[in-house]
Amino acid sequence: MKKMNSVQATLVGMLTRMFTSKDYDNMIFANQLSTAVKSSVEKNFPNLSVAYAAKNGAKYDLTLNDGTEVTMFRDGTVEKVERQNGAVPKSLVPGMVADVVENYFGKKQIQKLMKTPKGYFVQLSNAKSFSLDNSGCFA
Repeated sequence: MKKMNSVQATLVGMLTRMFTSKDYDNMIFANQLSTAVKSSVEKNFPNLSVAYAAKNGAKYDLTLNDGTEVTMFRDGTVEKVERQNGAVPKSLVPGMVADVVENYFGKKQIQKLMKTPKGYFVQLSNAKSFSLDNSGCFA
């Protein structure tokens, strides 16, 4: 029952995003994604598929079928990952970010990771968030 509620909430969220999003006009089909973006999704999110996609300039905004939101560049480079159920895949977490989380926060999962011009923004499963500069220091 809990699993069903999660699935229903994910579907409602995706539909709400589709019909209230300012990028509704930029919606594309999953088969219109660049090869690099498709490969990155397959590599980093096995067993998931693209439920929603929009092209915004040089970036793609994706929602995967479990509700995960991903922003990627055409070359497959990930700018942002936000997960509701589960952790950001380790393959997408830079080593310095993983080290800081392990050293300061123990076994907490990273649920949101965003590359910023000055470094990274990280949100953990315990709702704590922090920013790191490009050298791995708290910003």
